[in-house]
Amino acid sequence: MWQDLVLRPEHTVLAVTHKSILRALVCSALGLGPASFRALDVHNAGVVVFVVNKRGEPMLQNLNLTSHLHHTDVRY
Repeated sequence: MWQDLVLRPEHTVLAVTHKSILRALVCSALGLGPASFRALDVHNAGVVVFVVNKRGEPMLQNLNLTSHLHHTDVRY
């Protein structure tokens, strides 16, 4: 699946999945082996953004972005 996305760098793709699948996709895109799977923390509802350059190489732009969760009526 990841390789299919890399072959189309001109497209924007949204994948909604469980965090373990997302963690596996991120590790695969970064070329990390299975030993790194638990070392990478992916938050629930966090957004991960990759940009694919002209050579088809995925580059991590954002990991665990949660600014979309902010609500003006929520007090901390």
